[in-house]
Amino acid sequence: MSMKILVVIIASFFFVNINLLQSNERLAEKTPVRSLAFEPPTFNSKPLDIGSRRELFIDNYLIGALRGAATRHLFEMVPATTKASDVAMTCDADWEGPWCRYAKFIQDKDSIKVWYMGHHTYDYRNKDGEKVPGRLCYAYSEDGVTFKKPNLGTYDWNGNKSNNVLFDDQTFRGVNKNWITMHNFSPFIDTNPDVSKDEKYKGVSGYGEGLGGNTGLYSFKSSDGINWKVASEGPIVSNKHRLDSTNQGFWDAERERYAVYFRHIRNSDGEEGYPVKNWRRDIRVVFSKDFIKWTEPEWLVYHRDDGRPGMDLTHLYTNEIKPYKRAPHIYLGFPSRYIEFAPMLIASRDGIHFYRWMKHPIIPRTAPADRHKNRSNHIWQEMIEFPDEPNKYSMYCSENLAIKGVHEDGSFPRFRRFTIRKDGFVSVRAEKEEGEVITKAMIVRGDKLTINYDATLHDGGSVSVEILDAERRPVPGFNLKKCDALTGDKIDQLVTWDGSEDLKFISGKPIHLRFVMKGADLFSFKFINPDQA
Repeated sequence: MSMKILVVIIASFFFVNINLLQSNERLAEKTPVRSLAFEPPTFNSKPLDIGSRRELFIDNYLIGALRGAATRHLFEMVPATTKASDVAMTCDADWEGPWCRYAKFIQDKDSIKVWYMGHHTYDYRNKDGEKVPGRLCYAYSEDGVTFKKPNLGTYDWNGNKSNNVLFDDQTFRGVNKNWITMHNFSPFIDTNPDVSKDEKYKGVSGYGEGLGGNTGLYSFKSSDGINWKVASEGPIVSNKHRLDSTNQGFWDAERERYAVYFRHIRNSDGEEGYPVKNWRRDIRVVFSKDFIKWTEPEWLVYHRDDGRPGMDLTHLYTNEIKPYKRAPHIYLGFPSRYIEFAPMLIASRDGIHFYRWMKHPIIPRTAPADRHKNRSNHIWQEMIEFPDEPNKYSMYCSENLAIKGVHEDGSFPRFRRFTIRKDGFVSVRAEKEEGEVITKAMIVRGDKLTINYDATLHDGGSVSVEILDAERRPVPGFNLKKCDALTGDKIDQLVTWDGSEDLKFISGKPIHLRFVMKGADLFSFKFINPDQA
């Protein structure tokens, strides 16, 4: 009998005996999200059933303890190229105007499509004082680097239909006969497997509370993303809400529901609407199973990333919330903090309670170029993958807006591409001194363990992994000394112990993971089955 087989047999016997001693209370139960994601790291929780999900360290949900030099590190996105002048798209057409934003860059198979709003001034008037409605424009790219603005031939701009405009603020009417503003039109591809072909694309748009149109938020549908129809008989969110911001919708496959996150106003006394005293821009959400009937709006609940109790309200100007591609049970959002206008990171495991990272923006105003101007640093989520950048996600961000009129230097609004490592928003980091993170008790399902880490922060950087039983005792054969060296920089690295990767014996049993590191960042981990390897 080989030593490896003997180790597995011993470990299996070890776990069987542990389980015989444990009562039914040790079975995995879903602990309320708020008590874990928001509370300081603790081992005082029932085992979390994570199955074979990829898990990130973007909140306190999984962390049992941080020890030694281990801390959590918040990252920034970086420009896709080093040239400040190298942008994805410049909005220099007359019909686009100097205020182009509220964009959605969406990867649709082999192309990237973008819908964005064109305005001439903040109050919808041109330089001669004439009222000009906002216009929804469309462009696409085959490589994500160069975007084309097709001549759609459908919209009359000053007697000419040679443009890429789909429609404007006076194209659709609500049940109250007011026009449904396209100032904040937000489309998405509906990935619901039961959706019909003529509703592949969905969207939301509208205004409320005394703003132009005052219709509330309506839903839209389209078969091609070009020709749109109103999908709802009335507003899905009433015109009692403010709504003057990008309002994000999507299909959540994990929970089998649609979600729409939208803008409203409130103060810390519980009052809402405009104008209440000391009001702040904030975010609400509604859910639906069929995109027709919607839940009552709920305010998001936040937690500080610095450990202080409570959460002061702050102006959050956009939301850009969506399920994260590599871990869709987690929502990531990038609202811009007013007046700074720099996108922050927020994360949630239930769509209501959000862990809010406010230490610094995900894209600072010092990033190239012209981000210091009013509302000139909004990020437009979707995370896009490039074939030649397999370890990164890309997102596009606005710059150089001119919402009060044209720039005196004659420059135009632009969209720039930024990148970030996959899972690389927040890490557990240990630099020159050793540190470690131990997870809460977990029920996992999978035969192998992979991790995403970078052990190149300093010479001699490394990560080691130890499997602990339910009482946090090292499992024989799977302790730190047996863990094979984890060095370098890997996105999905298989973990082995004396060459063995087989972890069948822990599947369905409560365990902890202990990560010991030095000169390294740890971003995520995932238990996988053989067909996922």
